[in-house]
Amino acid sequence: MRELASRLEYSPAALYEYFGSKEEIVTALCEKTLIGLAETLSEIPPQLPPAERLLRAGLAYLGFARAFPQQYLLTFSSSRGEQDPLRLVEASRAYSLLRQIIADGIDQGVFLPRPDYSLAEMTYHCWAVVHGMAMLRLTLLSSEGQDLEDLHERVLRGLITVLQQP
Repeated sequence: MRELASRLEYSPAALYEYFGSKEEIVTALCEKTLIGLAETLSEIPPQLPPAERLLRAGLAYLGFARAFPQQYLLTFSSSRGEQDPLRLVEASRAYSLLRQIIADGIDQGVFLPRPDYSLAEMTYHCWAVVHGMAMLRLTLLSSEGQDLEDLHERVLRGLITVLQQP
């Protein structure tokens, strides 16, 4: 809290004039991060083919995590006492944008759902892969360079291929 207050040029005590607790501050920061992520994903032109949109969404997600590592890690690695964190992610605008890209791909016959791999599973699969790559990039593999960026793109292209298979 001290570091946050210092960056905002407030005293730690002053933060509590605006927020009732540390948890409220963290929640507000996480909500702001999710809004920023959604804004980043919403910049992808909707007229692009779904496979291209999905690739760009994955790369944009990874770029957002890299550009805002502390906020990203705070948002996705802290428990704020939610009853169902998965529902919180699924309810986010960023997740909705991803779901819409995949739904458009299904509607256009580009992505092929199966009885055991519907829109819900496809969306979660994509989110989990990209989120996993982002977390690895920010933690264990933080010192890796361009080779990792190239690997991320190849993995995303492979993921898209999986969505296109019957």
